[in-house]
Amino acid sequence: EKESFSSDSSEDELSFETAKKNAMVCSKAFQRYGKVACQIYARGVHTSLIMHVDCSEDSLYCFGGVLRGSMELVAVDLSKIHGSGDILDAIQVHRHNDAKLKGFGACTRLKGKEQTYLLLTGKGIKNIHIWSFRPKETNAWQCLYDTQTNG
Repeated sequence: EKESFSSDSSEDELSFETAKKNAMVCSKAFQRYGKVACQIYARGVHTSLIMHVDCSEDSLYCFGGVLRGSMELVAVDLSKIHGSGDILDAIQVHRHNDAKLKGFGACTRLKGKEQTYLLLTGKGIKNIHIWSFRPKETNAWQCLYDTQTNG
């Protein structure tokens, strides 16, 4: 059964069939279904992505990654959203690609003056990794810890 979503204009139709072909989702045309801040595309043999999204305790950043199929992790800055205007104009997306970013699992913010977030990756993979994300620095992403999980 084919199910399709359509916006107010009939020319902006998006079906599940076109979505499976890596079609970009136009968030402005489909606002009643939510807004798309960023997208992660499948790479390699795993074309169906299992996405994990986690928001920090301070609600300033939302992190998204996948279990398998992509080495990309995104951090969406939500700090400039203030109720009016288009949300997509207010957010900033930070991206990083590394093989150790597969299997994103959780995030937390470290207490202190400096804005630092710890990210856990490696869920479902042979190694676990703890990453540091510091949005104010030039080299914002840094792998702090890497260890085997024996399975």
